[in-house]
Amino acid sequence: MLASLAAAPAAAQQPAAGPACKPTKNETFACRLDNRELRVIKGSVSPSGRYAIAWEPGDEEAKRRVDEDESGNKSAVSLHIANMLISLPDGKVVAPLAGDHYGDLTNLNHHQRYAYWSSDSRYLVTIDNQRYETPVVDAIYFRDDGSILGPLSLVAFFKETLGREFKRRRLKGDPKKFVYQIDAESVGTDGTVIANGDLGLFKTEYFDFDLRLRLVPGKTGLTAKLVSVKIKS
Repeated sequence: MLASLAAAPAAAQQPAAGPACKPTKNETFACRLDNRELRVIKGSVSPSGRYAIAWEPGDEEAKRRVDEDESGNKSAVSLHIANMLISLPDGKVVAPLAGDHYGDLTNLNHHQRYAYWSSDSRYLVTIDNQRYETPVVDAIYFRDDGSILGPLSLVAFFKETLGREFKRRRLKGDPKKFVYQIDAESVGTDGTVIANGDLGLFKTEYFDFDLRLRLVPGKTGLTAKLVSVKIKS
């Protein structure tokens, strides 16, 4: 599957721990805010060390389901899990995020949460890949004043782009019946995203595409423009 073939995001610079967010024995951070514990997903810290993606059990039942392995990695298999963008080291929630990644590790059972940052920490593309599909592809732009544009969901953008290209090439099959998996390779400081996607039916033929798009911050929000798309040979 695409998720298993895509390169993992580059290791991000680790932030200095503050009073709310403290290092854990499994080399991530736990942020305690009153009776809440927000735990940073490994590999999600921005290059600047100022932001990260965290997960949190969403209710008391989810909290009771939290397990910890020998290395100190926590997870909670529950329907009530929240993901969010937080600032470091204070642990404050910058924005709620779509998705329900339920543990410290980037790769869990049939569930991966990736964070792709531009080197200047201005752009973030975060992807929540599940077993056979990608329900979450969100983009965020960080302004000089600390405010953000987004999250902008790119799921429909990718599906429409791949479906349109599939038809243009007169490939066999019905894109409306396909499952889609999306992943990214890099995000540039100019907002250029290099991504790849596949579509098809489980245990049948999959079609792989390379895509390039540009994230464009504006006065009223963040938009995405297609630069190129081509099928892999």
